[in-house]
This record gives sequence, structure tokens and C-alpha cells, in this order.
Amino acid sequence: MQPIHILYGTETYNSQDLADRTGEALEALGLPAVVLGMDELEPAGLAGLHTLLVITSTYGAGEPPANAEDLYDYLMEGAPALPALHFSVCGLGDSSYPDFCQCGKDFDARLEALGARRIAPRQDCDTDYEPAWQAWLARVQGALQGMDLAAAAAAVGAPAHGPAEHALVAPAAGGGGPGGVDPAVHVLYGTETYNSQDLAERTGEAIAATGRAVVVLDMDDFEPARLGQLHTVLIVTSTFGAGEPPANAELLHEFVMDQSGPLPGLHFSVCGLGDTSYPDFCQCGKDFDARLEALGATRIAPRQDCDTDYEPAWEAWLAGVLTALPAYPAPSAQAAQAPAITGGAAPAPARAKQPAALGTRKNPFFATVVDNHNLNDPRSAKETRHLALSLAGSGITYRVGDALGLFPRNDPELVYRVLWATGLQGTEAVEVSGEWLYLRDALIYRLDVTWADAKLIKLAATGGGAGAAAFTRLAEDGEARKRYLTDHHVIDILAAAAMRPTPDELVKALRPLAPRLYSISSSPKAHPGEVHLTVDVVRYHLHGLDRKGISSCFIAERLVPGAQAPVYVQPSADFHLTDDDLAPIIMIGPGTGIAPFRAFLEEREARGAQGYSWLFYGARKQAHDFLYREQVLDWHHRHILTRLDLAFSRDQAEKVYVQDRMWENAPDLWAWIDAGSHIYICGDAARMAKDVHAMLKQIISMYGGQTEAEAEAYLEAMRQAGRYLRDVY
Repeated sequence: MQPIHILYGTETYNSQDLADRTGEALEALGLPAVVLGMDELEPAGLAGLHTLLVITSTYGAGEPPANAEDLYDYLMEGAPALPALHFSVCGLGDSSYPDFCQCGKDFDARLEALGARRIAPRQDCDTDYEPAWQAWLARVQGALQGMDLAAAAAAVGAPAHGPAEHALVAPAAGGGGPGGVDPAVHVLYGTETYNSQDLAERTGEAIAATGRAVVVLDMDDFEPARLGQLHTVLIVTSTFGAGEPPANAELLHEFVMDQSGPLPGLHFSVCGLGDTSYPDFCQCGKDFDARLEALGATRIAPRQDCDTDYEPAWEAWLAGVLTALPAYPAPSAQAAQAPAITGGAAPAPARAKQPAALGTRKNPFFATVVDNHNLNDPRSAKETRHLALSLAGSGITYRVGDALGLFPRNDPELVYRVLWATGLQGTEAVEVSGEWLYLRDALIYRLDVTWADAKLIKLAATGGGAGAAAFTRLAEDGEARKRYLTDHHVIDILAAAAMRPTPDELVKALRPLAPRLYSISSSPKAHPGEVHLTVDVVRYHLHGLDRKGISSCFIAERLVPGAQAPVYVQPSADFHLTDDDLAPIIMIGPGTGIAPFRAFLEEREARGAQGYSWLFYGARKQAHDFLYREQVLDWHHRHILTRLDLAFSRDQAEKVYVQDRMWENAPDLWAWIDAGSHIYICGDAARMAKDVHAMLKQIISMYGGQTEAEAEAYLEAMRQAGRYLRDVY
């Protein structure tokens, strides 16, 4: 069988890495591959090759890398016709330069001009090259699986219109199967915290191990209109807010829900991630599942809804998918009816993905700390930080009601303890999501070294440590494991297991370090070029050790003025201040739940709004914990804030909460609601938001003369009209 030659041109080793991984992927499909630096191939030997894959960067002003110069010069100036050569090109570059991927474009155009046959469209990859390379690899795999390489080997050197032409059918831009169907299994993930991405990547690895072509993509990197060109799609997605899709899933979700035509040729399955303590548990996954079925797609495995301990549920879903896939084989490119390419027009290259905008999750902005101080009195048992960040020069905008995502870093002291517990040095090289890092850097910047999941329990049970036996039951008993993980951290498990994992084993057993989302507590009209956060600092004692909140203590202890933190704006789908400046608003938010309402009141003051406003705010002690006290009281004094009701739970023998103040003012509260007020709630979802919702129903029922069911329907109608909005967490 004629081997596939993969040649790379590189200055920084990225192309070499992708070439090596391309070779591994082809070998996994049983296709022989030879990977060479371009300076390792005698240029005249091109004429003896059957299939050539070129992966190259561009250097300087559109020039080839140093190791590609000889082959490049030969092709451009001295090469003969190459009618029997089959090829595809993947270029690496940076779209901020004018000669983006020029070397790849040159190779692609010149090989076509010399009569070689393009088997998959050229792919131009930007600096975030992984998704684009995976898409290119999937198309190449689909094309190669439809070729008879053994028969084609005998045809090397045959004329362009000779008998070898039947051996290859050119794939459409979207894929390599019949009618342009992409045969690769596409695993698309929607995520805010990277858990879905981690599971999607592991799903892809499991499918690739079966020999099936697979591509794993961020939903934001997938062109929605291509959905109808796929054979099989697997969706792994979380849910954000009140049942909404994550930010990177919004475009695909909107397309599937509102714009897609019938999809009778698509095969699919969905795995949703969520938290059963929220009413819209796994709603985004449910939406995709129901809508794809309604569009005529074929479900190959039942939808799986995963709770916070998602590992066992995901494993069950994956097992079902792997069992089902053989019954839905990929279409063979050899069976397609399209004519083979013989040197004429090639399929158009895939649309180049634009770089992510600055200030988004995929391209965060490094904001400089302007101010960071404690809002609580020194006598308080709590610590709440007011963090002001400069957005100067970023072009980032936001609306009141939006959230800010912040990428924290782990405590270096905790990282040291993890390394000590595992016997690792921290200088070992490890791979995390396709990027090579020192282990210590991976533990500080990329992996969660506090919260564990089933992967680490499984490693503890099988890792050969002295304490392995204690983890065997936990690895098998989902309920026991879930209880254990609520109050045992990574360091507890490592210490108890007494194991010595390899660096790679440790990395694969840890969760990705997720960004944290905070309600923005400033109005851009009041603080141009800045964004403010209000952050409750988490510190506690557990199993004899002091513990720290990952992000809150990063903010409290290491984000001093002048320091920088990577941030991005997470737009809210609906939690925004009404544009009607005459409309009355009711705001209910204890503790740090005051954050968006500080922003709302700053915005209303800046706009000169005349509508009435009412704030219900609570904390532990008025003297110690009244956040933004002077500012709130000043608004109240100047009637920017019409009414203010306070609930300080520890200032009297009997605890008082915001819902108690609501009941004390129930007649007036109903009058405001009945007059068209907008109600906003921010804070704890598990208790406060439920208690406030129940109190609103009680007030509407009592003073509105409605049954409990009618009161619930009344609130639902308010929600649908945009008058009852919640930002709960």
C-alpha cells in the first residue's frame, strides 16, 4: 500500500506537532503515513508520491519557513507536471499580518497548476489553529477512506485522464461522502466552564480509538449552515442562566431552533450538563435534542442529562454512543457520484474563521486593577471586595445586567502541596488541550487543584497507592462518591491515596480551571472605561486545613492595584434594566446580590430616570456588612432610590430576611406590581431566590385575590413579558 507523505514547514514546531498528530490519526485508521520535515525530502521525489499532505507556516513577508525553502523553490520554478499526485494543504498563520498563510496558499495553487489533484480544500488556520486543523483533518480522513491506495499505487505516473481517476472522488467543501456528506463524527461542545469541552475532547478520543474519523469543535468554530452536510453529530453542552445556551453555543442554538431546514440525513445524540438544584436543569441539551428530532434527524443514543457529578452519566452516554455507531457507518467517499478532479476547478476552501473579538471568552482582555478594597467593616466576620478594573484601550463595552468572566489562577502554595503529595517536581512537560506546558504552570493556570471529580477518584482507586483500597467503593458507588466529593478536595484525595501518578496521569485526572462569572456592579455611564465587581471572599477550615475560594482569594490576595487579570464580558440574555425610564422597578438582592442593582441605580441616575425604584437589601449586621452604605443612603436621600427596606439578620434575636420585609410591606408591594413594576432578583438560587419567589406568590395570591396556581401563572406571564427577571447562582 502506497504510504501517505505528510510534509511540514515550520519555524516554531507548531506545524511539526500537527503533522505528527495527522500521521497518528491516519495510522489509527490503518492508513500508512510518513511524516517528514520538508528539508528531509529530495524535491525531485515528489513525482514518485501518490498522496501528499502539506502542513506549513509562513515566515516574514509571506515567505516559506527555512526548512521549506528548497522544496518551495523547486515547486515554484523547476518541478515537472504532477498529474498523478493527490494533495491537500493546511496553512498556519496570523490573520493580523497581511500575508496570512501565504506559503500554504502558494503550495496549494502551484500543486493545482502542476496538475495534482486536490482531495480536500486548503485550510487556513489562525493563531487558534486547533479547531481549524481538526476540521481539515476530518475532511482529509473522509477523502482517504474512500481511496483504494493499493490499487492507486500502481497508477503513479499515469496520465491525468488515465485509469487511476476512479480511485479518488473529490469531497465537497463540507465533507468527503456521497452528495457532499462529511463522514467524520462531529463532536460539538457548548461551554462556559470548560467541563463540556473536556468531555467532548475525551469523547473524540474514544471514538478515534475505534478507527472512526472524528472532529471535536467549539460550537462557535462550527458554521451552522454545515449541519445538513454532516453524517453524525454529537452535542455536549451545558446550560447557562435561566435555561439559555452558553455564549459559544448561541449561534448554533438559534440556527437549530429557528432557521434550519429538515435534517433527515443527520444522525445525532446529546449529552447535557447541568445542576438539578436549578429549575432549568440541562435545558439547552433538551432543546437541541427535541429540535433535532423534530427536524427529522435520527437519534442514535438517548439524551443524557448529567448532574454536577457528571462523570458516570457521561460514561454511560458514551458507552451508548460507541455501541450505536457501528450501526450507522460513515458514508464511503468511493460511492459518491461526483466526478474526480482532474486539474480543473477545486472546491472552494472553507470560510476562514475570524479571530475571536477582544474581551470574549476565547480572547480575554488583560484588565489592569484600578482599585481593590474591602467593603466590610474590619470587625465583620465577612470580607467582600470591591474590584475596579480598567478597560482602557480595549474597545470592550457592556450593559448593566451583564456579567464579567474572570480567569483565576490557583494559589501557588496549594500547587506546591499538590506537587509534594504526588512526588512530582513541576518541571515536567505536560500537554493540556493541545498545548505543552511545564506541569507547575498547568497546575497554576489551566487545571483545578481544589475541586475533584470521578476521574481523580478512579485514579486513586487504580493508581497503586497505599490508600487505593479506600477509593475502590467510591469509584463504583455514585451516591457515596458524590457525598465524598462535596467536602473532600484534590489535596485530600492525593494525601489519602498516597499514590505517585505520572505527570500525564495527574493532568488527565484533574478538571479544567474554569472562569468565574460575576454580576457587574457598575454602569459604564458612571464609570467610563471601567468595570466593577463585588466579590464575596471564601475562606474556611476543613479536615484540619485552611481552605480558600479559588477565584475570590485570587482577587483578594493577588489582584493588587496595577496587577492584571484576563477578563471577558458575558452578555445577559434578558437580565437588563428596562429602557423605560418611567417604569417603576423593584430590586431584591441580599449580600453581593446588590451588585447589579448598584449598576442599575448608577445607570438610572446617569439617565435622569424619573421612574420609582424600591430596593430590598439584607446582610448580617448593619454596622459591619452594609455594602455600598454611603452610596445607597445618598441615593435614598436624593430620591433616586424611592424606597429602601433593609433586613440585617444578626441585629436582633430573631433573624430577619428580605422576604420578611417584603411581607411587612405586602400591600404596597402588590400595588407596585399591579401598577406595572419590573421585578429583579439577584443572589443565591438554592434558598433566597426560592424563598423570595414563594413570598411573591403569597403576596399576589393574598392581595391580588388569586389562587396559588393563578399567582404562579401571573409571575410566569410577568417573566415572559420581561417584567420578572432573575440573576441567580
